[in-house]
Amino acid sequence: MNIFYTEKKTVISISFYLCLFIFFGSFVLSSSAEEGKVKQTKLISPKVEQKSKRKINIGTVKYAKAPEEEVRIIMNDPLMKEKWDLKKTDVKKAWLKFSKGSKDIVVAVIDTGIDVNHEDLQANIWKNPKEIPGNNIDDDKNGYVDDIHGWNFVKNNNKVNDTHGHGTHIAGIIGAVGGNGKGLSGVAPKVSLMALKYYSPNDNGKNNLQNTVKAIEYAVKNGAHIINYSGGGLQGNDKEKAIIQEAERKGILFVAAAGNEKSNMDKSGYYPASYQLSNILPVTATDPSDKVLKSSNWGKKTVHKSAPGINILSTLPGGKYGRMTGTSQATAVATGAAVLVMDYYKNKTARFTIKHLKMTGDIKESLDGKTSQRRRLNIFKALQARGKKLNFMDEDVDTTGKTFPAENTIPSPTEEPLSRDLAEMKIVNEILENKKEEEKEEEKVKKENQKRNPSSPERKVPFLKRWFFNKK
Repeated sequence: MNIFYTEKKTVISISFYLCLFIFFGSFVLSSSAEEGKVKQTKLISPKVEQKSKRKINIGTVKYAKAPEEEVRIIMNDPLMKEKWDLKKTDVKKAWLKFSKGSKDIVVAVIDTGIDVNHEDLQANIWKNPKEIPGNNIDDDKNGYVDDIHGWNFVKNNNKVNDTHGHGTHIAGIIGAVGGNGKGLSGVAPKVSLMALKYYSPNDNGKNNLQNTVKAIEYAVKNGAHIINYSGGGLQGNDKEKAIIQEAERKGILFVAAAGNEKSNMDKSGYYPASYQLSNILPVTATDPSDKVLKSSNWGKKTVHKSAPGINILSTLPGGKYGRMTGTSQATAVATGAAVLVMDYYKNKTARFTIKHLKMTGDIKESLDGKTSQRRRLNIFKALQARGKKLNFMDEDVDTTGKTFPAENTIPSPTEEPLSRDLAEMKIVNEILENKKEEEKEEEKVKKENQKRNPSSPERKVPFLKRWFFNKK
């Protein structure tokens, strides 16, 4: 009994200690596992947090400072202080808050050609995406061989170079490259400029009109969203109207100069601006005090917009810059504004764009009786119109309700119908000849000095005010 009891006691003791060992062993293992989990969390967590913070910081820097920096760089182009038209239309604020344009928007400049190699235009010249340069093949089957940047309808070839100056000047107002450290910026620093040369000073009005129709047709069929046209005359043409109606059906905007005949378009008319189609935006020119230029046409019913058009500085062939005056320049400013509207609202239709340009702007007493809405172009306000209650249903009503006393009726001169020339040709020719006149004047003064004292060294003669700026 004693032995059995002893053995039983021993067995119970061993079992007891074995249970204790298992219990404490499980506790230790459990603690070690938990400790391992905590350590693992501590190793991974800092990496996740650090990665997340890095993404947030990069995003903040990228999006908070980019617009201000881009606009600052654009405004630092050497000749930007001379661009009173940009300041007057509040374009800097429009660039900062809304849009600087887009290469996806194609503007057909139907004019005297464009210097496509100009340092301030080259990057914004349209390139036909379906054409292979220099292979002498009509790759896109549009009837024009190697039409890389557009077409010359005067010579019927692809050489769209500007031997006159007017077209290059218009192109620069619309879309000179901004922020490249050269010259100046256009209203739309980002855009695609299609060069369509229709005008030659050696051609008659009939040929210029035929070339106009061909150029508009090209623009309609080759992807232009906006057509900028500075020419015109006092007589309309059925073929011209028909092709602009085709552009109307496709929603293509046609920005047309009101002309420079000092006349009331409501009475005399000026075509194509006077065709009264829904896609045409007729534009007249104003000075810094917002008065319509004495040389410009106007019309309470037919002219929808006014824009700066006197002494506008822009690009000229050969890497030069100069000033020109007229409704052509005002039209180009409005075209640049249309590019920004189309880009910001993501709507490239003519009707939408015209409404935002026509129904916004700065109301001026000086424009009473001169334009349909008495509003001088303000690009910032046109882009700010999103969400505003603009009265688009009744386009003849001024939404502010503000009225001005009617101005005295200005007599309209009776002139013979003009040819289909650009309205500013006389002015342009004078400007382009200015340098030669200055050289003649300098030579004349030098000879006079030599007569007075032939033995004296040549004296420095002060130059007359120059229109051109040498490229820097």
